Amino acid sequence: GAAAASATDKQVPPNDSPKKPRQKQVSSDDDPHDLRRRFVETQASTFDAALREIRNGEKESCWLWFVLPTAPYVVDGIERGSSINRHFALRGDDAARAFLELPPQEVTISPIFEFDVDSTWTTTEEGEASRTTTVDLRKNYLRMAEEIRTQLESRGGTLERLFGCVDGPKARSSLELFQRMASGMNDREVSAVCGKILELEGGEGSHSGGRYSLAKFLRGRTRRPSA
Repeated sequence: GAAAASATDKQVPPNDSPKKPRQKQVSSDDDPHDLRRRFVETQASTFDAALREIRNGEKESCWLWFVLPTAPYVVDGIERGSSINRHFALRGDDAARAFLELPPQEVTISPIFEFDVDSTWTTTEEGEASRTTTVDLRKNYLRMAEEIRTQLESRGGTLERLFGCVDGPKARSSLELFQRMASGMNDREVSAVCGKILELEGGEGSHSGGRYSLAKFLRGRTRRPSA
């Protein structure tokens, strides 16, 4: 009867593969840095898993681009890096500031992999179970930074230990960028945790302007053939 149908509606169908979060289209004037598509939608289905990896002591999957974003990867004045790195780069201070200031966004994902107590179950018109969740980019950045700080305080080491030798410099560059931006925005909470991480792991903690730190690393080790 109706009770059985109602119970069936609440069941979660089997998952074959993830689907991209569905969200209303916004104009370029409303979101000039394309933050919703690039960061909100990707974090909606990946952030919790990313945070668990750092809590377990080591990054294992690919999410750094959109959880700890950086400025473009520039070497000798020329942008380098993969197409994915370029896609997620924050181009200028305005983009980084907008990342921290973007209001929490509601996103619907269907189907999902696991139940999240912070989310609400519904049923789509197609009969698929869906999850509605809210993504707050600033809050997620802060949560990730706080977990990184906890790991460094309890276990010691550097960002390279948590993220690997390739992603460690990227994480450091992101933290330097957001420490500078948060300080200028009087966001003491974000500024303080980023600064503490840089202090704990032995980073310079200086304002690099968000420049991808790996660029300096590579420039110092590049051997150019003599003429």
